[in-house]
Amino acid sequence: MRNYPPSTAALTRLFVLAVVSIVGNLTETYGHGIEVRRCLTPSGNLRFFIAHWHGSLSSPSDASTMQIREQITGSLGTVVTRSADGLFNNKAADEQGWGCRDDAVPTTVTICNRDYDDWVYYDYSATCNTEITYTLLSGDSVVLEEGCNSLYPAVVGPITFRDEGPPELKVDGFALPRTISVIATGTTAVVEFTASAEDDCDVAPSITSSHASGSAFPIGDTIVTLTATDNQGNSNTGTLTITVIAAPSTSPTKAPSSSPTTSPTTSPSASPTKGPSASPTTNPTASPSSSPTKEPSSSPTASPTASPSPMPSEAPSTSTAPSGQPSEKPSASHWPTSQPSSEPSGGSPSMNPSESSLPSVQPSENPSASHWPTSLPSESPSISSAPSSLPSSAPSSQPSENPSSPLPSAFPSKSPSKLPTTSPSSLPSLQPSIVEQIITTAGSLSVNVDICAFDSERLTAFSEAAIDSVKQVTDCTVESPCNAQLANVCGESSALQSSSRMLQTSTFQLDYAITQTFTCEVGSCDSSSDSATLESLIASIVDPLESALSSDEFLNILSVNILNTGRFSANITACLAVWGILREPELEVAPNTLGPFFPDWGGDSETCLQGEAPTYMELDPENWLHDTLEGCCERYYSGWNKNRCINVRGSGLWYVSHLLEKCVTDC
Repeated sequence: MRNYPPSTAALTRLFVLAVVSIVGNLTETYGHGIEVRRCLTPSGNLRFFIAHWHGSLSSPSDASTMQIREQITGSLGTVVTRSADGLFNNKAADEQGWGCRDDAVPTTVTICNRDYDDWVYYDYSATCNTEITYTLLSGDSVVLEEGCNSLYPAVVGPITFRDEGPPELKVDGFALPRTISVIATGTTAVVEFTASAEDDCDVAPSITSSHASGSAFPIGDTIVTLTATDNQGNSNTGTLTITVIAAPSTSPTKAPSSSPTTSPTTSPSASPTKGPSASPTTNPTASPSSSPTKEPSSSPTASPTASPSPMPSEAPSTSTAPSGQPSEKPSASHWPTSQPSSEPSGGSPSMNPSESSLPSVQPSENPSASHWPTSLPSESPSISSAPSSLPSSAPSSQPSENPSSPLPSAFPSKSPSKLPTTSPSSLPSLQPSIVEQIITTAGSLSVNVDICAFDSERLTAFSEAAIDSVKQVTDCTVESPCNAQLANVCGESSALQSSSRMLQTSTFQLDYAITQTFTCEVGSCDSSSDSATLESLIASIVDPLESALSSDEFLNILSVNILNTGRFSANITACLAVWGILREPELEVAPNTLGPFFPDWGGDSETCLQGEAPTYMELDPENWLHDTLEGCCERYYSGWNKNRCINVRGSGLWYVSHLLEKCVTDC
């Protein structure tokens, strides 16, 4: 006979109590047994209680043993010596809490005194479909010997336990209904399962199934119907759902499609291509580009433009021949010509100094308006008492006769001071604010175990083991510049945001996201150094994950982490399989938290500052304030000054230096 907990409500037990009798009178003794009661426990046991007036006991063994006859109808029965199974001290007969079914108060079998409330009890399992009688004959100690003349023998029975409850069906040890999810191999999946049934009286109920274990199931859901029947004709039916999922690719495609699409897309790409097209377009665009190309064309245009460019070129023409026609207007450029003029200027003095190696025989009537220094030093010192508007390119060989003004220099020094300043600067930093690039790489995992049917504690333990495995493979620890976390567990999203969308749920059991952050070299995060850092960080996540998932490495790490949770037996890893995918990394720039950008009209940094703008700019934000450094530089420093505005440390681009007569790097 099996014992079941009270939660097995479907198992109905019917006890027929035929006769309860007290047989005969014994010679008066001086023991302490004074009352016998009985009840049925929730698990189906028969429990006898014996009251005594020996006082409270420390353990059931203090009561010693009792002689009890177990007699099946038609037999003489067998007398057994039983030790008590438990005890109650100081418990009134009408109280509850005896461990009886429905929390009932035990029924009296025989009594000769009810003045004492100390008890010992014995548990007996009922026998299925068999009449049995129990007779309490005598106690073997002063505690259980009869304390009056009419207590023993106490007879209960005959009792018949009738099995009227159906068997309980299970698959792989789990109650039905249940779902098993697997990944297909091709168009089907072979699924094995073990069906079992438990019954109060039948140790091996018969089981039938609409689909045999080990069958090949197609992609989609298949309902398996199982029926268990015991030897009393009681039956129970349950369902098992087999869900077969089409196998996803284990890694994203590494190459584009071998054939082009048949029609163009209806909207532009969300991100630019990494390189120019290998061939020109067959038709010109209908309108000019909204932004200039990053590199000049390698060949001239086939025809001149219809109108002059509204912006000067970033570098002068490389042609050594003069123009065949004079310009209709004087050049607005501040750059000197590479050849001297054949005729003297008939108008205003030159805005730029001559490149002649000989000094002029006549002094100019007006001082030069150019901010460029002459290529040769003057033969005599300046007699002006006013300081130069530009700093000298080399330090003076003689000390100044007068100390420098206590006011700060209008120009920063070219190298840092070896001593700290005595007070903080009253001006904002001329460097642009730090811009951070955020990389989010999302992925999904599934195993051939229905973890979504686990209770909350086991599901949490399994999920944490999975994300810990991802961290181990990618070396994404507390000390590293990345953060891995679960985004979705069995359809329950953690609302992890990416730059353009919420991470979506999928047919996979677990979704996760790995976030990496680095500080960009330039505000647009598109310098060669920024691109190299971006590619390196993405590869540090994608490459080890693809390698681990395509081999046994990830499975081995996951198996160890699952067992280390202490929530699972080794059986769960015996036939464990895991698969997953990685999605294209998403990029976003960290939001600006330091305030708008504004042009540095009050200084000569030639860039946009960030922070507290002048009052007149704050009163007219639409014209002066910008959310991004690029927007401010485009508005106020467009043209050849834009690169310097975006990054005062230098754009890394090359340009022609007419002073040095060579190309130099902007740094």
